[in-house]
Amino acid sequence: MYYERSVWTSAPRPVDRLVPLDEASVRGVAVHFTGSSSPLGPTASLQGSAHRLEEVRTFHAQVRGWSDIAYQCAVDVDGRVFDCRGIGYRPAANGNARVNEQYGAVTWLLGAGDQPTTTMVEAFRDWRRTRWLARYPHATGVVGHRDLYPTECPGEPTYALIRSGVLTAGGTVPLTDAEIDAIATRTRDKILGVTYGQQEDGRPFTLGMLWGEVRVHAMKAATGIDLDALASAIVAKLPAGAVDPQRLAAAVADELAMRLNA
Repeated sequence: MYYERSVWTSAPRPVDRLVPLDEASVRGVAVHFTGSSSPLGPTASLQGSAHRLEEVRTFHAQVRGWSDIAYQCAVDVDGRVFDCRGIGYRPAANGNARVNEQYGAVTWLLGAGDQPTTTMVEAFRDWRRTRWLARYPHATGVVGHRDLYPTECPGEPTYALIRSGVLTAGGTVPLTDAEIDAIATRTRDKILGVTYGQQEDGRPFTLGMLWGEVRVHAMKAATGIDLDALASAIVAKLPAGAVDPQRLAAAVADELAMRLNA
């Protein structure tokens, strides 16, 4: 979702005070963040992001005394991309005139404690491919503000993405631990559910069942214990009905100790 400048501010672009970005000099784009001392939150509204950008523009223009908001564009956590100073003009955010000539500047609307979202990453990559590289095809670099100037910007989570390479065309969006665990669980279940022949009663015999039998036979070979007999002995020790886990564990431990020491 790309939004023109007029969506977030009524202030016209001060083109007479801006310096065109020289295509021959530019090497890439630098990623920034807002640096807010408090989180901006895991979601964003159009109104909220627009208000935040207007605050930044006012600070840059009235307090810093700069011509305009320092960034060429901005990205929020819901994947909105906002035209700011414009990619045709030199930014004022990277630290000094030299690095502003060499790198564009994109700010991610993240505060302290905020995490970049997959949607934000994808929006940045789409903007870079369809707009930035379309205009500056040789400016392929993606760096953090801290690579150009002594600063903590763009924050550790965002800088880790930059260093990993996922923001460039060939990268992939990293998965969370929960997503990785879910994929691993589904993959395991699918593998173990593969049919491997049939049981005597006609029901499918799965790879999970086969693996269970292999483990039983391996344990029997290693210990000399007949696991079927072990299971029968444990069941005989337990009362009918529900059994609490501690009593079951104790029965298994006692029977195993007895059989291993026999």
